Amino acid sequence: LILLETLEKEIERVISTCKEVHLNGSFDSIANLQTGSVRQAVKVVCSVLGNIEPLQITNALDDFIQACKEIPLNKMNVRTKPEIVDDDGDYSEVMLGDYSSSNNVYDCCDRIRASVQLLIQMYCHMYRVDFQLSAPVRSTGVVKYSSELQDSRDIYIGCLHRIPSDWAYDSFRVDAQIYHGTRPLGTKTSSSNISESNGFKPRLVFAAKHPHVVSSLPRESRIVIVIYGITYSDGQAQPAPQQVELGWASIQLFDYNGYINQGNFLLSIWPADNSKRIGPAPNPGTHPLGDSDPILDIQLPDYGYEVSFPEIDTLEKPKSYDFFSLDCATQQQLLDTINQDCFSNPKVTEREVLWEKRHYLLNHSQALPKVLLAAQNWDFSCLPDLHSMVHYWTEMDPVSALQLLLPCFPDNVVRNKAVEWIKRLTNDQFVDYSPQIVQALKYENYEASPLAKLLLDRSLSSPRVAHHLYWLLVHELPGDTPQNTCEAGVPEKSRVCEARYFRRLQLVLRALLAVSGDALRKAVMSQQLLVKGLAGVADSVKTSKDDHKTRMATLTQGLRNIHSSLISSPTCLPLSPSLFVTGIQVQSSSYFPSNTLPLKINFTNEEDTIIPAIFKVGDDLQQDMLTLQMIHLMDKLWLKEGLDLKMVTFGCVPTGHKKGMIELVSEAETLRKIQNEFGLTGSFKDRPIAEWLAKHNPSALDYERAVHNFTASCAGYCVATYVLGICDRHNDNIMLKTSGHLFHIDFGKFLGDAQMFGNFKRDRTPFILTSDMAYVINGGDKPSARFHHFVDLCCQAFNIVRKEGNIILNLFMLMASSGAGGLTVDSVRYVQSALLPTLTNAEAAATFARKIQSSLKSWFTQINFFLHNLAQLRFSGDHNIGELLSFVPKVYSVQQEGRLKSVEVFNYQKRYDPEKYYIYI
Repeated sequence: LILLETLEKEIERVISTCKEVHLNGSFDSIANLQTGSVRQAVKVVCSVLGNIEPLQITNALDDFIQACKEIPLNKMNVRTKPEIVDDDGDYSEVMLGDYSSSNNVYDCCDRIRASVQLLIQMYCHMYRVDFQLSAPVRSTGVVKYSSELQDSRDIYIGCLHRIPSDWAYDSFRVDAQIYHGTRPLGTKTSSSNISESNGFKPRLVFAAKHPHVVSSLPRESRIVIVIYGITYSDGQAQPAPQQVELGWASIQLFDYNGYINQGNFLLSIWPADNSKRIGPAPNPGTHPLGDSDPILDIQLPDYGYEVSFPEIDTLEKPKSYDFFSLDCATQQQLLDTINQDCFSNPKVTEREVLWEKRHYLLNHSQALPKVLLAAQNWDFSCLPDLHSMVHYWTEMDPVSALQLLLPCFPDNVVRNKAVEWIKRLTNDQFVDYSPQIVQALKYENYEASPLAKLLLDRSLSSPRVAHHLYWLLVHELPGDTPQNTCEAGVPEKSRVCEARYFRRLQLVLRALLAVSGDALRKAVMSQQLLVKGLAGVADSVKTSKDDHKTRMATLTQGLRNIHSSLISSPTCLPLSPSLFVTGIQVQSSSYFPSNTLPLKINFTNEEDTIIPAIFKVGDDLQQDMLTLQMIHLMDKLWLKEGLDLKMVTFGCVPTGHKKGMIELVSEAETLRKIQNEFGLTGSFKDRPIAEWLAKHNPSALDYERAVHNFTASCAGYCVATYVLGICDRHNDNIMLKTSGHLFHIDFGKFLGDAQMFGNFKRDRTPFILTSDMAYVINGGDKPSARFHHFVDLCCQAFNIVRKEGNIILNLFMLMASSGAGGLTVDSVRYVQSALLPTLTNAEAAATFARKIQSSLKSWFTQINFFLHNLAQLRFSGDHNIGELLSFVPKVYSVQQEGRLKSVEVFNYQKRYDPEKYYIYI
């Protein structure tokens, strides 16, 4: 307010001087005409408002300075006072003074006021401020429909402000394109190449226009503007330009109520690696570095009245034709197109046939997504046909309907229909697919959406849904109390792109806490405090002196404090609302000697039963969560087909950025420890797994059951790890339960992201299948019918996954489109390729059988295991080793077995098998 008052005083001083000159003819007053003071006042305003200087201000100031300069030039030629030129008769003729130069100054002053006011309005719309100027007044009561505006209008792209110092390019260019979802509309326009210019600060003046016809705009359309830096190669007669995408900006063309956006806006520039094709446009003020990063000013057409997108009053039922009335060739062509996965791009002719025959497909529920993608236009004239088709289409399966939440389906009616079908998921199913449903929130055009309402409704009906929704929202937001603020300091570069969605997710989180009861709010708040405490302990352990004794002392002290808190305020673990804990068994808790030093915490409940869990800081557990979700889904698909592969999965809940909690599977050991019982070279021997299972299953029946579990689970994980491209496989992230169930852990590398050791690839086989595993399956070192059964299990499981491949790909796409867990659309193509979509079931089974043989014959897996054994020698090993006796294969507890009073050794035997060992009796 003080700055504006100062500007107004300087403008009034100039105006007063001009009046004095013309009213009194006092050209000596021109010395008081200080244009520099006005310019300086405007500069201060621009500086305070983010160093933003739109062209309207620049042009107004330039014209103002020029108009002031013209006043002394007119000193000798202009009459400033009225003169009587004829006084004969009853009346006199008076010639008034020439006020044209002063009027120019007055007009320029008004323009300066208007341009500064416009800048303030733009700034208020862009940033959170505690003041507001009134919006431009448009004709009240006058509303026109966008479909009536047939003429072409221009979107004006002004200047790019706050140019980074590291943008060392010869020239710059801006491209503009209107999008509907992921589909570009119309023609892309490009500005001429321009260089940096100076106003108050360096800036890029594009002054480009993007023409468009308003009546052809879909309701959900947005304008995307991309900035390029251009360099020219030296030493060439005709230098070849090389361009680099520097960033992009975007704005929705219609607001939530369906009115077209008009006037001037400021848009933040988002990094180039944040997909500009994924809608909707980021909300104003969501850029975490918006106060310092480049910002673009644009002007949307101003019509002087409100322009609304028209509503469709009634939907007529579309004509439906019998699919079987088509000729066989057309039927087969349509079915082939419908059955393609979401990555397949039908040919133009296939899309044309699909659209032309859409009324024959109304009873084919799975055809709807392909038909919608085949539609040419989504402007108002096409919507009655499209929306009636969606309204009367045969219901899709709720899981398949998730596909309609992808960003390539931006139409509100389509997304609302998808939500209507998804409502039929049970609460258990809803929890299973909640990671994708939460990601789909990011693709909704506006915050208030049927999908957000569905999430809140389900949370009210199921505490389990509310629990999982809470942690899915929290782990994506910054800070220890994300429901209170999104401002947690300057984010990492990788998180700038994620911040695009922070405000929306925080809004849903706050709504969840607002509609929940006191009990749920207290429960999640206590969990939040528990996670904060565990994260502090984990950080302290990592930063403490690098020796076991110091780290254990740090861990013990930290866990004792948390134990005291749990005694007074018990809570449930983030893993599940059913895991209610009342304390921690501190002495038996420890940490794993790996890179991130995860904590192994033994929580206790009211019955003093131990609930073991892992708390990890330093790794992004989103990938683990997604991988385990997919393995769990595959297991459900197999069970649905009557194939029980004895799969073991476990809970994994990210609780924040690079931290989370993992369920610890009991009575399980890593392959490394099992193999190391036979020495450092145990990974090269065939018998370790078989003998370890025999030791834990002494009866023939128990051992046979364990072998059956091992064979089935090994087959399941071979298929799952192959399809998902799980990498970084070594003998410390493959585990075995005493019951024979094999399972994998630690999924930080997946979708073919192979682990490297120097310059060579460590993951060289399709999946892990070694000779000691085959020894268990065969029942010895000779091939047997049991191995053929194992191969059959693998091939059956693989073809079941292929059959339901679209579901898996759609779920991955919902995650990849938002960049969750580091996923990209290209990385998900790995899964599509792994499913061998072009092969028949018989061909796919034969291919997978060959992969089994290649994995089994590879010698590199065992060498990789051995190298990992060597690498682990620098660690001190299991810090709970004192709980085990050398002749007892598992840990016993007082609660389970009672306390030992005495131990007596009667005899011992020395044996060789082939190495020497002792048996104590």
